[in-house]
Amino acid sequence: MNTKTISIICLAITFVVVFLILFYYAKRKNGDLNTEYDERQVAARGKAYKAGYYAMMLYYALYFIADTIEIEIPNKYNATLIFAGIAFGVAVFTVAAIRSDAYLKMNESRERQIKLIVLLIVINGGVGIVNIMSGEISEILPLNALVTLLGIVILSAMLIHQKKTSGAEEDDK
Repeated sequence: MNTKTISIICLAITFVVVFLILFYYAKRKNGDLNTEYDERQVAARGKAYKAGYYAMMLYYALYFIADTIEIEIPNKYNATLIFAGIAFGVAVFTVAAIRSDAYLKMNESRERQIKLIVLLIVINGGVGIVNIMSGEISEILPLNALVTLLGIVILSAMLIHQKKTSGAEEDDK
């Protein structure tokens, strides 16, 4: 094994350990990981799931049509374009759920979720920047960029919703 392979393995082990520590902390703090959504949130999440599913199916239909009419797509981007359909569906679901205030549990901290999303953005963006600065543009770089973009979309939706709800609460007083 060369140094690069060992570095990648160490980095992967580090990410797994950090994830497990965060998972343990989240479980310990809440006591459990059971969802506690009210009936309105459950209905709104169902509509958001449906919107995300239809968005993903539309994306894959367009991808299939592009493939059928033989639009030239370099092979190194196929994995990214296939994953983009999932990311598009997740983005539509998340934004729809956030807009209807059904993304977080009733007693869940919005700030904690925002911190987690910022961490996701920083890690994926950082890996992409390190890849670019090292001069080795790998095939996984577009996936990092896609996940970073997905994180930015979710973070933006959460911050806009937080701004709107805090403004509405001040108007009620």
